[in-house]
Amino acid sequence: MDLNKINELQIILFTIGKVTYAIPISYVDYIEKYMVPTRIPNSPPFVEGVINLRGSVIPILDLRKRFGAEQVEYTNKTRIIIVALNNRKFGFIVDTVSEVITLNRSQIEPSLPTVSGIKSDFILCIGKVNEKLIIILNIERLIFTEKEEEIIEKR
Repeated sequence: MDLNKINELQIILFTIGKVTYAIPISYVDYIEKYMVPTRIPNSPPFVEGVINLRGSVIPILDLRKRFGAEQVEYTNKTRIIIVALNNRKFGFIVDTVSEVITLNRSQIEPSLPTVSGIKSDFILCIGKVNEKLIIILNIERLIFTEKEEEIIEKR
């Protein structure tokens, strides 16, 4: 996503621990209550498994594990955000989902090298809403880092 070409960015806000994150709403298909994924042998540690949702098998990634955050029990507020990328669907386990907001160009800042302990590869930009900063995540890098893409392409 080229941030220089947008005047507004609609994002969906969610939390992992006490940190508010967001992803562009244009990637989001739907949000589901947490359901237990079926584990897949030899998958990366942050891949919880797959679910069968509306006839589609969808890989599920735990963003707490992806970010190296402390693991907690899933609750009735835990959600799976289903996103579409390159004609494939993926799910992200998050602690809570709160709302959709629209940021204008003046509320969007470029990313920093590291923010809140996560690598800058995972960060698309930083949103500013009043005095609050929102880390807007890069969906493509959350799913696969460059090294992981190379490994998958070689299989």
